[in-house]
Amino acid sequence: MTALQSSPVLHSVLHSLYREVSRLNLRKFSTFLSAGTELDDFKEVLEELKTLSQCYKMNFDLDDSEDDSDAE
Repeated sequence: MTALQSSPVLHSVLHSLYREVSRLNLRKFSTFLSAGTELDDFKEVLEELKTLSQCYKMNFDLDDSEDDSDAE
């Protein structure tokens, strides 16, 4: 699990999940909304998912730059 947590692949996985889920029109899924999910809450969670994916991208970019400076 630790290898997965620190894997740069998580950026692409989380970003792909964000893109796919953000394409959904929740108004078509009345049972989803009738279960108590608010559209604003759903949008907030989507933004958090996007932010999380960006964190993994930034951490990977930082790791690359550290490796480059170590090689010199």
